Amino acid sequence: MSLDISTNGFLDFRFNNNQELLDGITLPNKFNVSINSNKNWLLNVSTLTSKFLAIGSQASTQMPPDILSIKKNNSSTFVPLSQNSNTVGIGYKGDNTSAGNQFKLDIKATPGYTFNGGTYAIVLIFTLSPQ
Repeated sequence: MSLDISTNGFLDFRFNNNQELLDGITLPNKFNVSINSNKNWLLNVSTLTSKFLAIGSQASTQMPPDILSIKKNNSSTFVPLSQNSNTVGIGYKGDNTSAGNQFKLDIKATPGYTFNGGTYAIVLIFTLSPQ
C-alpha cells in the first residue's frame, strides 16, 4: 500500500464577516490524494494534538481541532478533526489510475465566535490501512 498526499499551499482561512465565522469557510480541493494498494483500503485522518498551537499573543490557546473538518470533494459530509482517527475515504485495490484511488479533499474551518483571530498550527495525520 502506498499513499501520496500533497497540498497546494498553506491552509489560509480569512474570515470577512460574522456569518463566515458561523457558517465556515471551505478551501476546495486543498489536498491531492493518490493511493496504490493491493487490498481494499481505508483513509483515516487525525490530529497529533488535542489543541491548536497558538502563535502570537492574541491567538486562543484552547482551540480544539474540531473547528476543522475534511471531506472528499465529491462527498457532502464533512468529518470533524480530532486526535481520534476518523475515516475520510474508502476504496478498492488497484493503482492510482483505478476508479476512486485518486481524489481531492476539501477542508473547512468553522470557528464561531469563541476563539480569537490569529495564526495557528496543527499537525494532520493521514493513515492508509486495509479494510
